[in-house]
Amino acid sequence: MAQGAGKYDPQLVHALADAGAKCGVLMVLNGNHGSGFAVQATVQQLLHLPGILRSMADSIEADTVETEKKEPGWTQPICADCFQETYGGEPVRVSSPHPECCCLCGDDTSDGIYIRIDPRTVAFPRSE
Repeated sequence: MAQGAGKYDPQLVHALADAGAKCGVLMVLNGNHGSGFAVQATVQQLLHLPGILRSMADSIEADTVETEKKEPGWTQPICADCFQETYGGEPVRVSSPHPECCCLCGDDTSDGIYIRIDPRTVAFPRSE
């Protein structure tokens, strides 16, 4: 990965400022300057990036690939307390969450955290 300013760094700087974030990734497809991406992160944060991107790609693929084996509802909301207790670490959150029911404890949550899990294995699966 190249170091230094890239063609989409200005847009990423604005997005980070708007979000009040210190780390971010911006991917652009067919933009004004073609396709590309920008990353602003410390070396320590970069170490987590491949896993986050793999998880995101898996989620996109699972939601878009139609197979007979695919079952709906594998993306389930989870509250921050249950996430910490079950997985630990810092979760990836959606930017504009809406109230939902945590799939593990049943409490209302607007934490914007989702996990990929078989809905048959949780106490409070989200209905489609």
